[in-house]
Amino acid sequence: RIAVEHAAPQEEGTEIQPQRIQARPGDVVRFTSRDARLHAHAFRAGALSPDARTFLERTSQLRGPPLVATGTQWVLNLEGAPVGEYPFTCTSHGAYAVLVVVASEP
Repeated sequence: RIAVEHAAPQEEGTEIQPQRIQARPGDVVRFTSRDARLHAHAFRAGALSPDARTFLERTSQLRGPPLVATGTQWVLNLEGAPVGEYPFTCTSHGAYAVLVVVASEP
């Protein structure tokens, strides 16, 4: 299940849209570049809860690969992700946003 298709900052600005992404454990979030500029997304390790940081480190998802061409993607798998806020930045441009993992409905 795909929670959000996320577009990296576009030519005319450096803002990440949407600014707040809501997902559930088990969702997949796609970060997609809509231009040919370099985009590199990374979670702000110091702002993560210990459980969120451990999850991202264990799954090698603390930072994504460079997105260097239009349409390239980083797919983030939230299987087993703890509930909480996951602030991240585009390290290439300084733009930031937050991924919020909420509890799954029973």
